[in-house]
Amino acid sequence: MQQTSLHAVHEAAGARMVEFGGWHMPVQYGPILDEVRKVRSQVGLFDLGHMGRLRFTGPDAVALVDKVASCFCGKIPIDSIRYGLLCQPDGDPIDDVLVYRGQDDVFMVVNASNTERDLAWIREHAAGMDVTIEDQTQELAMLALQGPASEAVLQKLVSDLDLSTIKYYKSGFGTLSGLPNTRISRTGYTGEDGFEIYFPDGESERIWNELLAAGAPEGLAPIGLGARDTLRLEAGMPLFGHELGAGMNPIEAGLHFAVSFHEDKGDWIGREALARVKENPQQKLMGFTTDGKRVPREGYELYQGDRKVGTVCSGSISPTLDTHIGTCYLPLDCAQAGTEIEMDIRGKRQAAVVTDIPFYSRKSKPMRPDDRLYTASHEWALEDGDTIKVGITDFAIEELSSGNTSDLVYCDLPDVGRVVEAGETFGEIESVKAVADLNAPVAGEIVEVNTDLEEHLEHMAEDPWGAGWIIRIKPSDKNRDGLMSAEDYEKHIAAAH
Repeated sequence: MQQTSLHAVHEAAGARMVEFGGWHMPVQYGPILDEVRKVRSQVGLFDLGHMGRLRFTGPDAVALVDKVASCFCGKIPIDSIRYGLLCQPDGDPIDDVLVYRGQDDVFMVVNASNTERDLAWIREHAAGMDVTIEDQTQELAMLALQGPASEAVLQKLVSDLDLSTIKYYKSGFGTLSGLPNTRISRTGYTGEDGFEIYFPDGESERIWNELLAAGAPEGLAPIGLGARDTLRLEAGMPLFGHELGAGMNPIEAGLHFAVSFHEDKGDWIGREALARVKENPQQKLMGFTTDGKRVPREGYELYQGDRKVGTVCSGSISPTLDTHIGTCYLPLDCAQAGTEIEMDIRGKRQAAVVTDIPFYSRKSKPMRPDDRLYTASHEWALEDGDTIKVGITDFAIEELSSGNTSDLVYCDLPDVGRVVEAGETFGEIESVKAVADLNAPVAGEIVEVNTDLEEHLEHMAEDPWGAGWIIRIKPSDKNRDGLMSAEDYEKHIAAAH
């Protein structure tokens, strides 16, 4: 079994150590539910040295990643990050990964148990390409700070980088406790704000201890993998081998944002198969809650009457929601929030209710205005004199970043004077994690474009109903077929999400 360079530190702190992905890792330092609450309310420190770290350099680095990964590496802005998957030709993933785009390289984080297999897979498909692939797992330490106070704690040790400028799914380099050129990113696997730091492995114990000392006033404590699993489950984030793997593809898992079919990306491994799944999905990953005594566990069967409808992928007590939660794939006819099912535990049934995921989001969802109409593709249309003002909904922004408030990076605005048909794509919006089309809700001429967005794109995320409007259309007719009221739009997203 492999060990991280902090193994002795964890043992000295009284952590309970277990095998995880071929590594001997701390599963808990104290009660797991208390550790979950610590991260939700304050801040926690995680040793992620078991995760694989790969670096790609050379003229074909981006092309190789676009060949093997589902996300569009070629369109990732410099110092931005995308979630993606390495898929087999049949579309089933062999791993889910984070892809960091640098000025001269691509950096990838893979799952611990899959590092050797991923590396072999990537190298196999790099044949004939001008690219160097480095496995930096042993030379680079990886720690994560997660929780509301994570920025305040980490900033104490970072001297030349304002962490407030590192937005969600962005990265940068700074001096960490005297270590120059330290990679610092802002992603996370808990549903909370947080950072990852990468630095020479020989400095692990010093940095770990200095972080704990710096974060003492904020209540920083080490957190084990047990709490991390509950945190990611509450936040609706998949775990490879549970929600992803053989028979569990990213389309039916709801990870559309991580799969690019853009023609400029070209062909990639699994594209053709996933395109077919996109056109004809058979199941959908959903959540469920149960108030019974038994906690959902992987492998428990789920029923609707005498019909078996699924199997538990992951389950846990949720201290944040004060109930038991789980995930499962369900056939489409019962994959709707509110559907009643039963969990079978050795022949005994326990009632459960299907729910959307994530179960928890730190961002509150504003009420959607009832003074406008909505499209199935999540644009809104507001009558304003003889024109119609058009924007996108808060739901669209959240979907672009997989349940978190979007860090928008680019909006392709149309020219004034362009004539569009209802449903026609007039532009494109890109977040740190995905790209989506913008579609006209009505037919007519575009008479005004919100040029303020060129300098203040954040308006779309911060005020999607007001300052974040995109265009004005002078409609060519009064046809509003296909547009929905606010009430119907709520039903639409509840059924589709």
